[in-house]
Amino acid sequence: AGNVNGYSSLLSAVSAMPVSITICWLLTAVLPAISPRGFRLGESAGAFYVAMLAVLTLLLIVHLMLLHSAMTQAMPSLGLLVASIGALFIVLGMLVARAKKNFWFGVRTPWTLASDEVWRRSNHFGGRLMVAGGIIAVLASFFSNARMPVLVAIIAVIAFAPILYSYAVYRRIEGFDSEA
Repeated sequence: AGNVNGYSSLLSAVSAMPVSITICWLLTAVLPAISPRGFRLGESAGAFYVAMLAVLTLLLIVHLMLLHSAMTQAMPSLGLLVASIGALFIVLGMLVARAKKNFWFGVRTPWTLASDEVWRRSNHFGGRLMVAGGIIAVLASFFSNARMPVLVAIIAVIAFAPILYSYAVYRRIEGFDSEA
């Protein structure tokens, strides 16, 4: 395996995640302001900020789990982590399903950004998929042998199925221009 060749200081170990969370929160406030014209958050701003809060909450949960593990010498609970990720997917899925077209949040592919209808259908599909995946992840968190393989499969499906779906919907609705 390897040999330990150094340790971080207590201050850096305890503060790294909170500093990272704070930087991410600040970026959440700044980045939407530099969106290209026509892709502002607009009606999706509330959903975007709730989604970012949910992601940052997951990071805080991970931080607290690591602190608990360091203080008690106990391994962090994978069940709690998988359930927390599942809960995040449920929240994100409910938000993505209703997101209006923007540059920062939702299923953003060339096809969804090119068509309002492809955006609407793809995000509705992706959101429902995330909610279903989140529910399955929460249920899998109770079964120690299944939780990680199930979570990996869920992440793969959630990541790739909406991309493929958006392409298929674009071809069906908007047609396909083979000219490069």
